[in-house]
Amino acid sequence: MSLLNVWPHRVRHDRRTTTRTASLGQRHAAATISASVKCWIQQASQAEVKEFAKQDHDVSVKIYMPEDPGLRPGDELVVISGPSYVGEEFDYQAGQDATAGLAAMHKAMCRRRRNEQPEALTS
Repeated sequence: MSLLNVWPHRVRHDRRTTTRTASLGQRHAAATISASVKCWIQQASQAEVKEFAKQDHDVSVKIYMPEDPGLRPGDELVVISGPSYVGEEFDYQAGQDATAGLAAMHKAMCRRRRNEQPEALTS
C-alpha cells in the first residue's frame, strides 16, 4: 500500500479574518475553510529546517496533502484526528510541490504553535 492511498491524519484548515467594529476597533476570528483535509504529518528534517530558515520561515513539521488546499501564509491547520498530533495547531509557512511519480502531492511546511512535543504513536 502506498502513501498515496493512506492518509492517517485529518486537519481543519482555518484562516484568520479581521473585521472593523462599530467603534473602529478590530475583531479577529478564525473562519474554517475546510473542516476535514486528509493528510500525513511528519517532523521536518534538519536540512529542511535550515533551508526554510534561509527564507525567514520557522518550520517544524511538513504536512503532505493529496491536493493543494489553497493555503496562505498565516493560515492555521488544526489536527482533528490521526495516530498522533491530535489537538496540535500549526501555522502555515510555505508550500512545495511534492510530486511522486505520476501522482501530485502538496507539501505544507508549518510551524508548531505550542512548544509541546507530539504525542507518541500508539501501536
